[in-house]
Amino acid sequence: EKNKISAQTSRRENRIQKYKNLADTAEQRKSLAQAGKENAGTAEDKNGYIEQEKESIETSYEYQIRIARLKKDSLEADRLMAEKTKELLDLEIEQHQNLADKHQSLLDQYSAEKELAANASKKNAIIAQEQAATKDLYAEKIAIAGLEGSIREQQQLQAEHSPHLRALAVEAHQNLGAGSQG
Repeated sequence: EKNKISAQTSRRENRIQKYKNLADTAEQRKSLAQAGKENAGTAEDKNGYIEQEKESIETSYEYQIRIARLKKDSLEADRLMAEKTKELLDLEIEQHQNLADKHQSLLDQYSAEKELAANASKKNAIIAQEQAATKDLYAEKIAIAGLEGSIREQQQLQAEHSPHLRALAVEAHQNLGAGSQG
């Protein structure tokens, strides 16, 4: 009987050590992804590294939770699950923010280009790009507000979105009128 209990304990300890090693490996991959993200130039590249980071977090926490369960520590397992959920949510928000920043940067660029455009046709082509970037920007901001659980912020952004697009449409229409007169 003692040998049987000792063998079970030994197997459990071996599994715990195996899981610790796997969790540590996932943490190392997470660190590499974080380093890559810091050096990435585009939102898409950053988000690719965030995907790697999310996979590593999933793996690391999976094994940490297994360890807690093997040790029959349900409080630790619950804490780890909550921590994992929060980390993954934060990374998802970061992904949307990266894209929102990209779209805002494009809008800034289009605004400058529009000022330099020689005629109504070129201005309207830029306005069409502005409209697309505006839609994308608001979609990302609304997604962030949703992930953060801010219904009021979502509603406010949705309310701002349409008038902004209408203003761009009016501007394009005015350019056509100005272009035919001049």
